[in-house]
Order: sequence, then structure tokens, then C-alpha cells
Amino acid sequence: MHSDVMSTIIISLCKQLRAGELSASDQYELSKFLELTSELVVEQDSRIKELESKLIYCIQETEILKKFITQKEFMDEFIIYWRTEWSTQLYNFIQERS
Repeated sequence: MHSDVMSTIIISLCKQLRAGELSASDQYELSKFLELTSELVVEQDSRIKELESKLIYCIQETEILKKFITQKEFMDEFIIYWRTEWSTQLYNFIQERS
């Protein structure tokens, strides 16, 4: 059920309770419902905090991976440069000896 609808129902029931329009069994059911709802809110709040913590960890891991990828790209470029330079030097050396 949508939270706005739930809120409207709870407010309506609380108004009926204050006006003395709820039977004893309805009052009991309402109190049980509110108790369970309260427990759910606490549970969901705990779950949200856990998810926030995991999200922060994921963000940190993403930043580490970005740095690693940047370093790897740099190393790949360096290796290509080094191989090219080495090949050029080797070729020049062979040409000088021939």
C-alpha cells in the first residue's frame, strides 16, 4: 500500500480513537498495527544505514579502480613507447654494424 494512503488511514483511525469511536478490539488491533509499524520503521532505518555504508564502500572502491585504470593506461603507453624506442635503437644499431 502506498505510504500516503497508509498515513491517511492511520490518521483517520487515530482521530476515531480520540473521539472514542473505536471498539476495544479495534483499539487493540490499532495498537498492534502501530507497534509492528514502529518495528518496521526501525528495521528499515537500520537497513538504510547498512546500504549507505555499502554505497560509501562501493564509491571508494570505484575511485581506487579509476586510479588503477589510469595507472594501467599510463603503463601501457609507456610500454608501447619503450618497445618502439627499443626497436628503433636496435634497428639503428644493426644498420650501423652492417
